[in-house]
Amino acid sequence: MTIRVLITCVGGAMMPCLLSELKSDSSLSLHLVGVDSDKNAIGKKYLDKFFTVPSGVDLSYTSAVYAIAEEETIDVIVVLSDEEAFKLAKKKHEFEKINVNVLVSPIEVLKLIEDKVLTYKIPVSYTHLTLPTKA
Repeated sequence: MTIRVLITCVGGAMMPCLLSELKSDSSLSLHLVGVDSDKNAIGKKYLDKFFTVPSGVDLSYTSAVYAIAEEETIDVIVVLSDEEAFKLAKKKHEFEKINVNVLVSPIEVLKLIEDKVLTYKIPVSYTHLTLPTKA
């Protein structure tokens, strides 16, 4: 079974490496669709299909991604920028109605990790961090 994956922000510097590794993994059967606000996004040539979308801060961003997800029968969306994460998290339930899983944290978590001061105040019990004890 081929999994249809939409990846956002494919113009990032690490995209060629990430996308080529995904495509070359013989244990995965993926159809990769990418979106970016730059029509010349660096990851474009490593995808099965590419779409130019508005910037993640643009009001029409979510509807553009939704239309592509619906048209391309996407199974899962991998969100790779903060702005896009906030936009798509707010509408995650809409994507679920068309059987698209959006890999994004809840808004409350996004707000927490966006604020580095608050992030450092997360109780250790939530981090699963084991600190060495003094002998």
